[in-house]
Amino acid sequence: MTKILLSLILIIFILSLSIYASSSQETKKEQILVKKTILDFKKELNLSDSQIKEIEKLLQEFKTKKEDTVKSIRQHDLKLKQLYLHLG
Repeated sequence: MTKILLSLILIIFILSLSIYASSSQETKKEQILVKKTILDFKKELNLSDSQIKEIEKLLQEFKTKKEDTVKSIRQHDLKLKQLYLHLG
């Protein structure tokens, strides 16, 4: 009887951990999707129109550079995987 009770408690514990883990992963994904920039606080910071334009320009440059860098990394990753498959 105690073995059955302990098994049941263990199963409930494992299920609760898996539910908690999946909910925390979803929360992290939601947090990642919401990325704020300094422009989200322009009223609080009293940014001028010229400052806003400059920040928008810098953010766009950063986004372009980031996309180019990610593309380059993916190309290098693909080449490395192909080399690994060819040699391995």
